[in-house]
Amino acid sequence: MSKSEKEVYVFCEQCKKNVLLRVPLDSDAATRGGLMSVVSVHGDPPHALMAYLDAQFRVRGVEYPAAAQTGDTGKIESVPESKVEQLEEKVELGIPALLGMLHSKQKDAIKALSIIMVNLLTKKRIFLIHDEEQIGSSVISALHDIVSSQEELITLISHEILSQSDLNPFCVYDLQQTKFIHKGPKIDSKYFERTLDDITKHENPYFRLKNEMSKIVYAFEKLQEILSSLSSPILDTKLAMDASIDYELMPFLLELAESEGIVVRSLVQKDGLGRALRSI
Repeated sequence: MSKSEKEVYVFCEQCKKNVLLRVPLDSDAATRGGLMSVVSVHGDPPHALMAYLDAQFRVRGVEYPAAAQTGDTGKIESVPESKVEQLEEKVELGIPALLGMLHSKQKDAIKALSIIMVNLLTKKRIFLIHDEEQIGSSVISALHDIVSSQEELITLISHEILSQSDLNPFCVYDLQQTKFIHKGPKIDSKYFERTLDDITKHENPYFRLKNEMSKIVYAFEKLQEILSSLSSPILDTKLAMDASIDYELMPFLLELAESEGIVVRSLVQKDGLGRALRSI
């Protein structure tokens, strides 16, 4: 990556892959600040994705224009902030409401959702407890919408069923008492806590969380495939590029890989030069 550009990955719902966007830092839209649109035409057959990035290069929304041509790839324009407000999907239970169902205190709700997200990423079973099926099902439906590829992992049970079951070591969360019975595998969820805390402060929280989860699910599956087939060590910067993910996510993904039994330390080498170039 050149120090004169910013690389950002976004998940494309049409080809179900992470797509790399390159934004020149000296472009008019980037220097002006505010919201910008970036076009990528990719895939086979070719299709277009238009991502909306804010001044911190966070992806705030995505559209799939039918009229874009291959030559439009990399096209960057400033757009009004009101654009992303129009892009948020209308869902039955949005992120603020979902957090409210998990805990009355937002900080504790964010921690709970972060742990649930990590369990979903590592394809671990999750049991949610609520005696009112309609209420519990609305929470599960919201989680399914965010992580549709992992929806078979989440099950709703009543307290009566809980009393008759031994669900350790699965992740078990009581929606009525708003607490974990079991948290599942011990994995640091601080990355998701920071992400959720940031997401809740801006427009389009539902889109941002869904796109982030889709992006990480795709990259983690690729990362596992790469590490499982290695015959010699790989630099972490190359691994990030091959797995199609932002380099900043590598520590989190490598910890997930370790939790799945992959011997990361002998397979992945830190690229000091690559990290230094990124910090310039």
